[in-house]
Parts: sequence; structure tokens; C-alpha cells
Amino acid sequence: MSKIYFPFVCNTLFFSAYKFYSEKFHVNRTDTGYPIARMGFLLHGSGDFRFGDNQSVCISAGDLVYIPPAIPYTSYWNPEDNAERKLEFYVIEFDLEGFNPYIYTFEKFENKFTRTIFDEIYSLAKTEKKYATTGVFFQILQKLTEYLTPIRNESFYKIQPAIDYIEANLSSDFDVSDLAKQCSFSQPYFYSLFKNLTGYSPIEYKNMLRTKKALIYLKDGYTLEQICENLNFSSCSHLRSTIKKHTGQNPSRLKDVQI
Repeated sequence: MSKIYFPFVCNTLFFSAYKFYSEKFHVNRTDTGYPIARMGFLLHGSGDFRFGDNQSVCISAGDLVYIPPAIPYTSYWNPEDNAERKLEFYVIEFDLEGFNPYIYTFEKFENKFTRTIFDEIYSLAKTEKKYATTGVFFQILQKLTEYLTPIRNESFYKIQPAIDYIEANLSSDFDVSDLAKQCSFSQPYFYSLFKNLTGYSPIEYKNMLRTKKALIYLKDGYTLEQICENLNFSSCSHLRSTIKKHTGQNPSRLKDVQI
């Protein structure tokens, strides 16, 4: 089994690409979902995603699957039923300012994408061709958004005042009760609604956004001490652990990667 991982940050885009290869049956389970959106393109084999209330999405070679953040699921992967026994797929994880990943459903797309563009972005991600890599990524994202199905959930917009406040005050402390008042809800109801819609508590959501901002600062050459001061992290060790929790990588690794 091999998994090659290339993370990087570019302005308001955090992006990572990896290629998974195996010749054996593989299971992946996440009880909390991932903090950022993912898309996967299957090259060889088959996959079966189980999530929600007995929902499932089955994919085969040539299919793309979009996975929103904070969706717990289990995926089952089978290699090809032939002598080669290949199981191979690309994964792109991304967070982009201005793109709201929560308003789209977990779904697959058949015969909408070709492996050529994923081969290209994977190859470029291993180089220092910054603009070429981001250009191909936006080609993929633009096409993806043409097919994505928005969630018909008006409740999401009921918490928008709280989301706007959190995003504008990342380095400040706040009380959940104040956020609830901005949305005209009681604190218990607001907390439950916020967590159900975003997958995070208000404090967890703030920490996730601070992590994303910290990644941008790292890319721009800020030291860990400067980032702690700007984003009100209690210590450098707290910052390191938070970044690793959300990205799976140490800050030094992310800082050195260029695109």
C-alpha cells in the first residue's frame, strides 16, 4: 500500500493531493468526518461509502465522489477482480475562501471527469509550479460546482450572523450566548443547530478557521511566535498541535512545501 501526500497553501487556498495504491481490500472509517472538503477520483477497483441514515454511494473506475466536511462515514475499497488486483485512486482535499462546502451533498459523478486532469494536477503538485497547479485545481473545481447538488436547508442561513461574527473575530474570545442572541435563539437550541449544520461546536469552528488562517501565515513566512500573537493561540505548542490535528502535518512540513 502506498500513499503519497503533497500539501500546500496558496493565498486563500489550502490544498493537498495524494494517490493511494494497494492490492488488498481496504477500509477507511472516520467517526467525525474530515475538517475540509474532499474529492476522490477512482482509477482502478471499486468503492462503497456508508454514511448518515443507511445511505450509501458506490463508485467504480472513472467516477468522482465529493465528500463534504464533518460527515462521518466508512468506505470499503476493493481491488480489481483480475490478475493485477489494482486498487488506485486520487484524493484532493481543499479549503477555499468563498467556497462553502457545507451546502452540497455527498454524491458521485459518473463519466464527468477524465483521469488526465487528475494525473496533471498530481504531477504539478510535486513541483514548484504554483500557478499551473492552482490553475488546474480551479478547472476541476469549476466543473465540479456545475454538477454539485445544493442542500435545501434554510436553517443554515439562520446561523449566518454567528458565522459572520466568528470569521470577523478569529483572535477574540466570545461567549456562545452572545452568538445565540445574534441569531435570536436560546443558547441550547443555537448550540445544537450550529453543531448539526456545520459538524462543529462554535468554539471548534473558530479553531478550524484559525488553523486555516495560520496556514496562510505560514506560507507568507510568519514565524510560529508571530502567528500565535496574531491569532491569540496560547502557545506555540498549542498552535503546532492544532495544525497537526486539522491537516495531519507538522507546521515545519507545511511551511517548506511550495506550489
